[in-house]
Amino acid sequence: MSNAPILVVEGVNKSYKDYASLLHRIAVWMGFSVRPSAEHRVLENISFSVQRGEIVGIVGRNGAGKSTILKIITGTTSPSSGSVQMHGRINAILELGIGFNPELTGRQNVMFAGGMLGLSVDELDNYLPSIEAFADIGVYFDQALRTYSSGMQARLAFSLATVSTPELLIVDEVLSVGDASFQAKCFRRLEELKQKGCTILFVTHSVSQIVQHCTRALLIEGGRVLLDSDPRTVSNHYLELLFGKKSDDQTEPVTASDDSLPAQVIGQELSMADDVYHLRFGYSPTEHRWGSGAAKILDYHFTVGGESFPGVVEAGSELKIYASVKFLTNVDDAIFGILIKNPEGQFLYGINCKTDNPLAEKIPAVIGDVRKYCFRVPFNLAAGQYLVSLGISSQDDPTQEMIPLDRRYDSILITVANPRPIWGLIDLRAGFEIFA
Repeated sequence: MSNAPILVVEGVNKSYKDYASLLHRIAVWMGFSVRPSAEHRVLENISFSVQRGEIVGIVGRNGAGKSTILKIITGTTSPSSGSVQMHGRINAILELGIGFNPELTGRQNVMFAGGMLGLSVDELDNYLPSIEAFADIGVYFDQALRTYSSGMQARLAFSLATVSTPELLIVDEVLSVGDASFQAKCFRRLEELKQKGCTILFVTHSVSQIVQHCTRALLIEGGRVLLDSDPRTVSNHYLELLFGKKSDDQTEPVTASDDSLPAQVIGQELSMADDVYHLRFGYSPTEHRWGSGAAKILDYHFTVGGESFPGVVEAGSELKIYASVKFLTNVDDAIFGILIKNPEGQFLYGINCKTDNPLAEKIPAVIGDVRKYCFRVPFNLAAGQYLVSLGISSQDDPTQEMIPLDRRYDSILITVANPRPIWGLIDLRAGFEIFA
């Protein structure tokens, strides 16, 4: 197998131009040079490559340019400049309805759109029973597409695009309209294709899908590739983009070796000083810190059964995680939160102090206040290492979104030991009985 990338996108730009009149636009079509009245740039100098066998996720806010770059890769839209080089057969599932005729039945659309994918009539005849079975839309398979729900269209499109094994499969958010069971079915099919050597490129808004299924991810913002990195790093930056912005005066943490920890720092008492958090046992120097900067999480410590900072936490133990927060502005209602992930960034559990009771009494704070709090978490997990994130937000009105003040993602590394040989990540402590 060649070591060359299966896809190379180099310096791609895309602009849409507006003209003062229809006459001017017709003149452009005829080859005349006419100055546009306005120009809207959608993509700017997009460059990346995809190696064979990779599963690359693309995330970004609405309007960032994700779907446009996929349309350029598949040839349904031309770039204003730049180039796309493909080395292999490509199947794509873009916007629902593309390549389908609403007046044709599902079966007829499969034959028509399958031909556009390069499948012969004989191949489609052989694949048809498998496509019908996977789509699982019953009698609708022989009814007009205009009678389909968006979920049924997604089932049909995905079934057709994945029935064979293309060298590159592109999926654009179509899985978001399917029900949970069908999504699980789709990701099993994607895993099968990956095992067969298929390269996959897909757009999603789901952070959990990115960290669970991708080997790499791209974050697109404002028509540019903002970040090209591992799924966990990209997911953290995407969440920051969605929910908050790092304060200009918020400093990056400084790492320190365990043997440099002063005695007063490794004790149980929480420190009120800045720049102590990173000196605690279990601190992860790869943390991603962001927020408005209106509050600062100063320090943390954790205990199990009264023991402070145990090197290993036994599965099933109750972990108490303490933290101190200093408020740099007045807050009407402070909300404290915690999030647990595996090292790949998959969310395992998250909760905040309002989760159980959204109408609980408000927790106000004024400038200079320092609050201490504690989360008690039964660590019913499989053996391994886990990342704990701490966060402080504010919310003036329960009907409005929370405002992140300081979030320290993936900042504490906890090692869990579990003598039970379980499968998966969560230990549900299942029991078993036999009656006959």
